[in-house]
Amino acid sequence: MTSQNRASTIFVALLLLPLLAAIPATARVVDTMESFDLVNSSILSSDEWTFTNQVWPGEDAAEFTTGMSADSKVSFTHSRPLNLESSVFWAQENVSEYGGGAVGAPDGTYSWTLGPEIVVNDFDVSAVENTVLRDVFLVVSFTIPDALNQDSVRFSINDAGNNELVKTWAHTQAAVDKMNSPYWEMNVSSSFDWTWSVISGAEITLDYVSVGETDDSQLQIDAVGFRVAHQAPSWGVETSVAEMGIPDLELPIMDLNMTNGDWQGLTLTSCGLEASSQGVEGTWNSEVVRRPHGQNWGRISSSGTWTGSLEVSSSDDDLSWSAWSQTAFSSILPASEFLQVRVKLSDGCIERVRLDINDPTLHISINVHGDVDSIIPNGSRVQVSMQNKLVHRFDISAVGTYSHSISIGDLLPEEGESLILHLASAFTWNDGGDAKDLVVEVTGLEVDGGYSLTWD
Repeated sequence: MTSQNRASTIFVALLLLPLLAAIPATARVVDTMESFDLVNSSILSSDEWTFTNQVWPGEDAAEFTTGMSADSKVSFTHSRPLNLESSVFWAQENVSEYGGGAVGAPDGTYSWTLGPEIVVNDFDVSAVENTVLRDVFLVVSFTIPDALNQDSVRFSINDAGNNELVKTWAHTQAAVDKMNSPYWEMNVSSSFDWTWSVISGAEITLDYVSVGETDDSQLQIDAVGFRVAHQAPSWGVETSVAEMGIPDLELPIMDLNMTNGDWQGLTLTSCGLEASSQGVEGTWNSEVVRRPHGQNWGRISSSGTWTGSLEVSSSDDDLSWSAWSQTAFSSILPASEFLQVRVKLSDGCIERVRLDINDPTLHISINVHGDVDSIIPNGSRVQVSMQNKLVHRFDISAVGTYSHSISIGDLLPEEGESLILHLASAFTWNDGGDAKDLVVEVTGLEVDGGYSLTWD
């Protein structure tokens, strides 16, 4: 090569050198961009849910409420059987020809007969007469001390002239002793069209029927009554809570670094930013942040207990900036590529300022079916919580399908933390004890806003 050519080459190299220096060593471009749901409804079938079913208040296990996950839904089932109680009503009056005992609860004092009938009545059912009656049993505390060879003993019930023989003892091989608990009883539900009025007005006849000149034994009666199975009022509160932790999520959030930017009249402490002089307003201007490629700004949020305001300024080119304007979580941030945040604070401590990306939103759907009249609407609900903070609550008041969407960028965990979800139900009831079945199903649960960028 001639010296002239070498000089030309050097000249060209010197000419191009400034241009070469202006070209990045590695020009980064987005290779792939993906949008996805942080949470989708497939988790409703997961076996990672843990369920806690309890009586409220307290920690006793729930008796009627359970939770489970299956078939792409989390279900809370509240199933109460018929609430029955058994009450015994002892005769209060002996109207036999010769009067005597055999009234009140068993106490070891008895009346006896070798022939004259013992007749008792007056059953006080006033304490339960407004409940639903189910089954009626005749209960007698008695003894036949010796075997019956030719004599017999008969128990019968009379109501307003309708008399029915319900039990006869004859030709017994030994004594019949039912004086002590458990007393003799017999289901007489089919003997009459029972009502509380019929029970209270019934008359019980206990008769020793003697045949021949010599009595086989005698009938000794301590007490006579009705044992009645009836519905009883039922009330209570039970809860079922499903919990799941989801680790390693790519979260669409940008928590601003408070050690960067400019502040005046504020102090950075272990809590966060505090006013240097309480009651005197200070300001912090964040560093400029840039919107991730292909994404949208969502909302601004803060944590901590503080008094003041949040402002934002925006720019499309990082050169020309808008005037500061006050903002809050209720508003979507400007669509510009660059943002800067200003905090004005006069009292308290602001722990975190967050910008979320793509306005991450929780979508939840529930289905209610069954006996919704079995619960008290303003005390029965299903709710979803995130990081132990309430996101949304449905009051259970009618059967049907319900849906709701709500922005939750402020509730997402910090980077490296798991997302903690709680689905909870509460059932409150106060009724006459009817059998009831109610099911509340969470059929949809999604959190959108996720994204992933791969750079070439």
